[in-house]
Amino acid sequence: MSEHSHEHTHTHSHPHDGSQDHDHGHSHETMHDHEHTHTHTHPHEHEHDHGHAHSHEGEGKDIEILGLLLDHWADHNQEHAKEYKNWVDKMNAVGKTEVSKAIEEAIALIGQADEHLMEAKKALIK
Repeated sequence: MSEHSHEHTHTHSHPHDGSQDHDHGHSHETMHDHEHTHTHTHPHEHEHDHGHAHSHEGEGKDIEILGLLLDHWADHNQEHAKEYKNWVDKMNAVGKTEVSKAIEEAIALIGQADEHLMEAKKALIK
């Protein structure tokens, strides 16, 4: 298990017409708290072929955190993609096919972005 804690929230910025009566279609008021314990069975001092040892402790923590973030970002993207798909269906129902096609293209790009995030994770854990 790994020990770290982090908090993250989501904010979105966009213009308003002065009216507070509108629906964003989603909410990000939830804060996620993650607590884990982290133990090692080996020291973090490693000998290198150029004759000196140094600690990789901070580096390992960053790698661990990024691994968690990459998964979170991809999951979060898919939550948005599901929401976008609902709007595709609504726009198709009212004959706004140009709108629905543009949103479908955005959904496809989100899928490609997630593929790149997962490629990054694979490279991270090599």
